[in-house]
Amino acid sequence: MQLECAKSSIDVVVIAICAVICGADSWVDVEMFGESKKSWLSQLLVLPHGMPSHDTFGRVFSRLDPIQVREMFQRVGEDGQCGDGWVR
Repeated sequence: MQLECAKSSIDVVVIAICAVICGADSWVDVEMFGESKKSWLSQLLVLPHGMPSHDTFGRVFSRLDPIQVREMFQRVGEDGQCGDGWVR
């Protein structure tokens, strides 16, 4: 169950990153982006429960440690690698 939740959380983060790159600035916008790109996202991600709701995006992101997320993105930008430990 924990692995499934971790996988689902990663899918939520990927959808949100794509949505923000495309101009989303609220969880409702992220959900709308996901719904509009559902067929494309379904080719890349496993979405066993369908597209996450705006409430789900908010819950997942409220659990992320912003400092560790920033550091992870810095590492990705520097050497293309990300590590573990960015979820509280």
